[in-house]
Amino acid sequence: MRLQESGQVVLLCRLLEEVSVPALLEALGGRLSLALVRLSCAVHGSAVPPAQRQLERAEHMRHALLAIADVTGSALGVRHLLPGVHRVLATLMAAPGLLVVQCTDAAGAVQLLYGGQPGDGRPGSEPADHILQALPGSPLWQVLGQGRTLAGQGQPLLPVATARGAGTAAQPIWLGTPLRRGPRVEGALLVYDPMGGAWYRAEDRQLLEFAASHILLALEQRRAQADPERRAGTRAGPADERNGQLLQQVLEQQHARKVQGVLLQLAQLASAEIDDSAFYARAHVVIGSLLDARSFSIALQSADASRLEFHYCVSAGKRLLKTRVNGHGLNEYVLRRGEPVLLQRLHIESLRAAGEIGPETARHTTSWLGVPLCHGGDVVGVMAVGSRDTMRSYGTGDEALLAGVAQQVANAIFLRREMRALREARTRLEHQIGLHQRELRQQQLRRTRVQQQLEHQLLHDQLTGLPNRWALRVHMGRVLEHVRATPGRRCALLYMDIDRFKVVNGSLGHAHGDAVLKEVASRLVASVTPPAMVARLSGDEFVILLDAVDSPDAAVAVAHSTLDAVNRNLSVAGEEISPSVSVGIAVAEGSGAEADDLVRHADMALNRAKRLGRRRVELFSPAWAPEVTGMLGMEARLRHALQHAQFEPHFQPLRRLADGKLVGFEALLRWHHPQRGLLLPQEFLKVAEDSGLIEAIDWQIFEQSCQRLAEDCPADTFLTINVSGRHLANPDFAARLLALLERTGVARERLIIEVTEGTLLGDPDQVRAVLQGLREQGIGAALDDFGTGYSSLSYLHSLPLCLVKIDQAFVHALSADDHGNSSTIIAAIIALAAGLNMQVIAEGIETQEQLNILVAMGCGIGQGFLLGRPAAKKRWRDLYPRVLQRAVGKRLQMRTRTARGRG
Repeated sequence: MRLQESGQVVLLCRLLEEVSVPALLEALGGRLSLALVRLSCAVHGSAVPPAQRQLERAEHMRHALLAIADVTGSALGVRHLLPGVHRVLATLMAAPGLLVVQCTDAAGAVQLLYGGQPGDGRPGSEPADHILQALPGSPLWQVLGQGRTLAGQGQPLLPVATARGAGTAAQPIWLGTPLRRGPRVEGALLVYDPMGGAWYRAEDRQLLEFAASHILLALEQRRAQADPERRAGTRAGPADERNGQLLQQVLEQQHARKVQGVLLQLAQLASAEIDDSAFYARAHVVIGSLLDARSFSIALQSADASRLEFHYCVSAGKRLLKTRVNGHGLNEYVLRRGEPVLLQRLHIESLRAAGEIGPETARHTTSWLGVPLCHGGDVVGVMAVGSRDTMRSYGTGDEALLAGVAQQVANAIFLRREMRALREARTRLEHQIGLHQRELRQQQLRRTRVQQQLEHQLLHDQLTGLPNRWALRVHMGRVLEHVRATPGRRCALLYMDIDRFKVVNGSLGHAHGDAVLKEVASRLVASVTPPAMVARLSGDEFVILLDAVDSPDAAVAVAHSTLDAVNRNLSVAGEEISPSVSVGIAVAEGSGAEADDLVRHADMALNRAKRLGRRRVELFSPAWAPEVTGMLGMEARLRHALQHAQFEPHFQPLRRLADGKLVGFEALLRWHHPQRGLLLPQEFLKVAEDSGLIEAIDWQIFEQSCQRLAEDCPADTFLTINVSGRHLANPDFAARLLALLERTGVARERLIIEVTEGTLLGDPDQVRAVLQGLREQGIGAALDDFGTGYSSLSYLHSLPLCLVKIDQAFVHALSADDHGNSSTIIAAIIALAAGLNMQVIAEGIETQEQLNILVAMGCGIGQGFLLGRPAAKKRWRDLYPRVLQRAVGKRLQMRTRTARGRG
């Protein structure tokens, strides 16, 4: 079953027992709706996890930056500080191995401070203290030589690392950044994955550069602490000099702690829930605690590197925000050089004279310091301080200090950008989720409405809107449960169909037939009161289920009121018709009441009502059970008779009334029963038709009739066979009949098929096409029993007929004193047939008087007991009795007397 309008979700069930679709949907109920909602959330929310993971990673990075600042700012020694940094890095990047080296005075020699290797799956190892030569071309050699962050794969590491990882066949991937104080490289920090995992990303570079700046600051602080201790052990120098040195080192330590605090504050600002304006203002205050920053600016390049955007600028106590095209300013000069620039008044004048800066740039500035802001290895902006006070100027210490802080500021700026982008993405995502949830709720409402419509369609007839067979079965099951559970309770089923409804469809068309069905349904609903249910089963069949009746007579009374309600004139297509129904009633009571029995008994009662004359009510009686059993036995005996060829044709002669000449035969069905003798069709034809055996029986009769026509009948005679609507509806009927004639050797022009007017009502166009096709092959057609059916003259005009057979009811009414309708109708039929170039056969001629009148009217061919009774082939030659000879003789004598009288 499709569960979504788009067709994307279907429900597939393997049923262990038979169950209806409405019952299945009712059983699943709310669980199916909940499953659909969860499935839709899973499908449409597939974009949520990546964004959520990115947001979580940004949060982890914020905590890692704070953790690195805490570790490097603690009182731990190098032996514990570097493993702590290693553990933090390993939480956010592939860092199984970490190398930390410090440059020495010897050319090309480095001191290995830390060499963490992957051993037991945990990062970190004992810190090393070795002097090594940096291998040319190695990762450390490249990072130290170029002084910037680099990444690569496969190059040899330091000898120690190489020796430890020599057993691995994979190419290691590494990421390294220098420990840099201004332009001077103090060492290097390198992480690597010896198994060759994924490449390092831009945020990994940012994190490693942040860690490098803090490690360098921590190393300088611990070196400052260690120098006084070493110098305290020496006795060289006077006491005042030693006291001055100690005081200087104490000041340096205090300054280092202050710088460490500034870096920690900047790291905290990176994740603070404040806007960018407040962030830059607080960063200005924090940096101003280290150096003179009354004139302070932070400028970033635009995405296309064509403009310089000042996100924060304070000069002479005024805050300015501006954007300018890259030109000849001091900030652009720093961008071009890519390194810190310290300028005094003379330097500024010389740059102006050399054309490096504009003529109006920094006219009133006496000292200016600018450092590049780097991100991902690229220069992206400038942080600068300036002074207009001739008593205040910046030195190399300020340069180193601002350069160290700049990396932290750059990391904080871009971390905030990423977090802001993630927050915006999360906001958009939450908005999309909200929209999707609303859409889900709307889909759920639509699905509920569609499900209700589907249930209504499954349980109701589309034409009349009445409950259908499924709904009846469900309701009947509940009603019968109450009947079985309540002693003395009864229910009744009224089974009905519209009398002669095929006539309405055939004469007025199916569209008007549908209108009749809807009106009858409306009248049935109006004739009963709830909780009685009116349902349409199929075609023109309706039922009324009465939940509770006091007695069978009460059900019969309801049925009669239904007859009266339906039997009122109805105007359809400009015609007044009076519809009627036949009703069969079955009553259920007691613990053994079953739905199938109730429907079957009501159907039997309906069939009995139709057989007894229509527009009547019949109540099922248990005494009919033997009759039902007899019908079942009859079907079995018919199958046996068909298998043993007990059906045979009997031939009734067709004679030319003018001279009594035999011109043809009609093949009639007979059953040669082994016990009961010869049986006429009325004794078994109904069961044969209901069981579907009639077609096989007919073909057996057709075969035998054609064989006897070819073997025993004169060559100038023809044969008529009766063909039902079942045969004409079969697409291969014509081909099968032609093959039979070919097989038996009968000429096609000797066979005529007889059809009744009732056969034409089913599908006139189909019948007309079959008869026309047979006519083109030489096989004629006759209209049987004309005058008693629907007597539509359009059939004679439109159908390819060669014979018209007058029904025996008109022939039986003929007499010498008859001056009524029969003779008039017969005369009209004969005249009409002559005008259409058709022959006429009068059926049922049983008296001499009837024969004389028909001859006088000019009827061409006759059939009846007077002219010959139906008989098997052994007696067909004796079918012309002497009474016919006398009749012909008397007819000739009458002609002679008439002639003499006239003479």
